[in-house]
Amino acid sequence: MRGENEDGEGTRAIGVYQQALTSVIQEDLSDEQLAAAQDIANKWNGMEGPTPEMKARNAAKYGYKYCRNFAEEMWRYCGMRVVCVAGWKNAEGSIEACTMDFNRDIADGTAFNEIHNLEGSWQEYLGEAFKEDGISTDEDDPHTEGSPWKKTVCTIKVDPMTLVMDADGTISIPEIEGLTRNLLQKTVHGFLTAHYRQACGKATAAVPFKQLRSHQIEMIVAEYLPANFSFTGDPSHMLVSVATRLLSFWQQRQQTNPDDAFTFHKWLDRFGELHSPVD
Repeated sequence: MRGENEDGEGTRAIGVYQQALTSVIQEDLSDEQLAAAQDIANKWNGMEGPTPEMKARNAAKYGYKYCRNFAEEMWRYCGMRVVCVAGWKNAEGSIEACTMDFNRDIADGTAFNEIHNLEGSWQEYLGEAFKEDGISTDEDDPHTEGSPWKKTVCTIKVDPMTLVMDADGTISIPEIEGLTRNLLQKTVHGFLTAHYRQACGKATAAVPFKQLRSHQIEMIVAEYLPANFSFTGDPSHMLVSVATRLLSFWQQRQQTNPDDAFTFHKWLDRFGELHSPVD
């Protein structure tokens, strides 16, 4: 469009654009075509909405953005914390399931760490909700090949430290029953990291997991670990059984030795030198 000139002709042209466009459409389309276009507009503006193909594109392009905006606006105007669970059919006809938690990024909030426990029941619900579309999930495993399910991971990363730190700064293992493998691993990671930072006196220090395997005897006294337990690497590779055994042991020590559940006997500096805990 032309920019505005001295006599305001450009502004007038913009002002009548919609009117002119409507006039052109009405003149160029037959009554049948206009009726069909109106029918499409009514469907798109009603509960039926646009075509399935368009919905699939909208979900992929805007779903995450709209959910995040909703969570931010609900906090801003209502003071409400929100987590989102979503499900839709993609362009291939598969059902995508998604969980979203933006709370850590909103006003110094904390993540809802149980959101993963909702995935099973949410997928069951989606199986029923989309059954009318000809997709049955009664006998389908969401994780098997050929299943109509496709899991989309949209969750915000969980800070392991938030899993083990109480509001007063106390380090403690929370209830672990029902936690996913990922959260069990993160709880181990957070518990060790919190104690390691206490030992070295550095608020952002990371546990040297690669070196811990070879320095375990010097860094951790045997009484703080289950019998014959050995670290083999980063907790992100731990099996559920191993992480559960370790966390359960520390939980028990929290009950029997609340002031000495765990501690690092030595910490490792960046030059590979071992040091005693700082006062």
